[in-house]
Amino acid sequence: MSATTTKTYYDILGVSKAASQEEIRKAYLKLAHRYHPDKTGGNKKDEARLKEINEAYDTLKKEDRRRQYDAQMDNPFAEAGGYSGAQYGAGPKGPGFDAESFFSQFDLGSMFGGGFENLFGGGAGARFAQEAATGASFETRVRIALREAAEGVTRRISLAGPDGKSREITVNVPAGAETGLRLRLAGQGAPSAAKGGRAGDLYVVVEVEPDPVFERQGQDIVSEAHISFPEAALGARVSVPTLKGKAHLTIPPGTQSGQQFRLRGMGLPTLGGGSKGDQIVRIQIEVPNCLTPEQRELIERLAHTESARHGR
Repeated sequence: MSATTTKTYYDILGVSKAASQEEIRKAYLKLAHRYHPDKTGGNKKDEARLKEINEAYDTLKKEDRRRQYDAQMDNPFAEAGGYSGAQYGAGPKGPGFDAESFFSQFDLGSMFGGGFENLFGGGAGARFAQEAATGASFETRVRIALREAAEGVTRRISLAGPDGKSREITVNVPAGAETGLRLRLAGQGAPSAAKGGRAGDLYVVVEVEPDPVFERQGQDIVSEAHISFPEAALGARVSVPTLKGKAHLTIPPGTQSGQQFRLRGMGLPTLGGGSKGDQIVRIQIEVPNCLTPEQRELIERLAHTESARHGR
């Protein structure tokens, strides 16, 4: 979240800080449907709003990230810890001081009269000298859609080096990627300041954007299907969205609101390939709020027979 933004993620989703995870989820789904490109016609302001909504939900939907965000709100002078952008020295040791880049500024051999290896003892000294001659590693982030995470995707990212020159790097995000996945591109960091030293590494952290239709639960995805009362009572065959298009789902007679059906193998693959998760379809029965006189008469007759059947 930008430091210049005055709204909190809770403000963006229109919920209080004390909101439950379910309340946050419902608020997100409502806003995501409202600002979806299919409904807004590609309006740039609405696209920016949807991106803001996705960013807020991506943080608040997971309790550990939400606690971290709340702590940052309560103490703005604390370490941001995960909300910063690309930065040098953010290699495997975490953000901040990078010993490799620090020692690469010095000619260690001359400083210790050519006896650097002897100072630390044989091979250990050689390894330390080699590490010290390595260029700085740095970290950046790449955002992908859930549908891209299902198939894997290639991204071209532009990076500005210490010399001010920009360069493009290809990043291959594997199928099944989750938010927080850290990809290492060896030798794509800053060049070494020492002669013969190797370049640092580039670490790319993947962020999978929340989807307005599907909610991810590990390798499974959850979606909702809205059906009418007659379809629920009598049974029906309905079309539901999947990551690969449309699929048909058979609704048995007497289906209840909230009941779930499983589409096997329609979820996300495990990282690196292998079996896929499932798609869980949660049924929501829509109650009409504007009845014709004929519809009202039919429902009243149904209510009368149901009352008689239950002895009421």
